[in-house]
Amino acid sequence: MAFSKKILVAILAISLVLCITTRLIEAQDYSPTDPDYTPTDPGDSPTDPDYTPTDPGDTPTDPGDTPTDPGDTPTDPGDTPTDPGDTPTDPGDTPTDPGDTPTDPGDTPTDPGDTPTDPGDTPTDPGDTPTDPGDTPTDPGDTPTDPGDTPTDPGDTPTDPGDTPTDPGDTPTDPGDTPTDPGDTPTDPGDTPTDPGDTPPTDPGHTPTTSPGHTPTTGPGHTPTPSVPTKGGRVSISEVVTDDFFNGIIAQASSSCAGKNFYSRSAFLDAVNNYPNFGNHGSSDVSLREIAAFFAHVTHETAHFCYIEEIRKARYCLGSAKWPCNPNKQYYGRGPLQLTWNYNYGPAGQTLGFDGINAPETVANDPTLSFSASLWFWMKNVDPLIVSGRGFGSTIRAINNGECDGKKPAAVNARVGYFTTYCNHFGVDPGSNLSC
Repeated sequence: MAFSKKILVAILAISLVLCITTRLIEAQDYSPTDPDYTPTDPGDSPTDPDYTPTDPGDTPTDPGDTPTDPGDTPTDPGDTPTDPGDTPTDPGDTPTDPGDTPTDPGDTPTDPGDTPTDPGDTPTDPGDTPTDPGDTPTDPGDTPTDPGDTPTDPGDTPTDPGDTPTDPGDTPTDPGDTPTDPGDTPTDPGDTPTDPGDTPPTDPGHTPTTSPGHTPTTGPGHTPTPSVPTKGGRVSISEVVTDDFFNGIIAQASSSCAGKNFYSRSAFLDAVNNYPNFGNHGSSDVSLREIAAFFAHVTHETAHFCYIEEIRKARYCLGSAKWPCNPNKQYYGRGPLQLTWNYNYGPAGQTLGFDGINAPETVANDPTLSFSASLWFWMKNVDPLIVSGRGFGSTIRAINNGECDGKKPAAVNARVGYFTTYCNHFGVDPGSNLSC
């Protein structure tokens, strides 16, 4: 019995020794100087060997440093819902770019930063470029009809609201559309130095093509007369435009020409009685040149009195509040000078007593009225040029500017040829400035 007690005491003693030894070993693992120590500490502290001053501790708004967010800095204090993370295309927020938004998803090389004049890119203004540096009050945004400003179209203005297919862009020769030049069209591709702005044209008509069936000559058909009767320095129209002179012109038209039985010397003389200043300007030379010039243009326009109406007929209507076109009428060339356009037929009819807008065909139905309409145009647009001594060339430009400046040299030469021949017939020097 005593032996059993000794054995039990020995066992208890050994157990106590083993327990104390285990406790001492475990105490050694809690020491930072223990070679088996590992950083299992769940919270950073100044005594933690991984602790640094620039990353004092992770927080809910900075859950952990990553490759795309290496560390918070003074210019990037912390990531937020509107700035989820810095990227190569958005290196950091700045005062001029406080944060990316849905309308400005990220700065790019072509849009380095938003400014007060360019608050944000939109679908109609996808990005600023070198040719469109920034939107302004006069150019609020690029649109499909105005894709971008260029050096030749610096900005839209109230007088040039936007480029269109018919007005592709302003140029040095067409600086801007105005009320008198509402827009370039296929028939007016661009203003030029000789066409500074569109206005009611003074061109009375377009010359018909040469009559089929005869060969025009340059003379009235007889030998020039050495002198013409005058009265006190003025000429007598009826003694200048003789039967011989008039018939010498019309005789060169083919017998099949409609004008052959329409135009007559008597109809001309009846019409010219309504214009006492025609061919009567004090100087007989000026008067004779005017008569020669008138018949030179008539000869060319009608092919020696062959045509009454223009061959290539068109509407010739220009928008006008005072002389609005009748949609069922055409205002093509009619009569000796081929009167053309609604803005000529209207006032001519008002002066001569016929409805030029609703009945322009009257000019082709009455021989005297036909000459009267041509003389109306002549006295309004051409007579002042003759009186001022600007030469026959200025009358060509007034009658048909489209032939001048080398555009139709054959037509210009033909007119000059008729004029010099008729001047020689009347015994007067044709003067200078004959061509245009």
